[in-house]
Amino acid sequence: MSRSMWLFFSLSRDYSQKTNLRGFVMFLPKIDEQKCKQCGECVDVCPADVLAIEGDTTVVTAPQECLGCESCISVCPEDAITVEEI
Repeated sequence: MSRSMWLFFSLSRDYSQKTNLRGFVMFLPKIDEQKCKQCGECVDVCPADVLAIEGDTTVVTAPQECLGCESCISVCPEDAITVEEI
């Protein structure tokens, strides 16, 4: 599946069943620095610009913006990313 097609399907998912008491969905992406090779695939595919490469490290720059679409997980060749619902 192409990235654009994956992005379309990810954004069209229904997140209405995953809300906290205030109606907000919160997701926390985490990057395993031991596994990450800084390829940038996750940075390129993230629709909310949550991830960035800073120096020689991939970092979560805006966790509050994470949509929980898990597109970053699907493109990571090293399985270095997890997304927790909080």
